[in-house]
Amino acid sequence: MIDTLQLRIAELEVERDKAKQAADYERSLCVTRGEAERERLAAFRLAKGKAVLLAEDKGGVPNSLSDAIDQIADPKPKWSQA
Repeated sequence: MIDTLQLRIAELEVERDKAKQAADYERSLCVTRGEAERERLAAFRLAKGKAVLLAEDKGGVPNSLSDAIDQIADPKPKWSQA
C-alpha cells in the first residue's frame, strides 16, 4: 500500500513539474508592460527623427517645420505609470 502511494506521489510530482515548465515557457513568451513601453517610445522617437530629417531643407539645414516636429513631446505612457 505504501509503495503504491509513493509511486503515485512520484507520478504526480512529475506531472506537476511538467505543468510548471509549460507555464514558465508560456510566460517567457509574453512581453512585459515595461518592455512594450520602451519599444513604443523608441518607435515614436525613430519616426519623429525620420520626419525631422525629411522636413529639413537641402543639405540638412533645419527649418521651422523640422524644428516644430522636433519639439513634439514624447507620448505619455500607455501601459505603465511613468
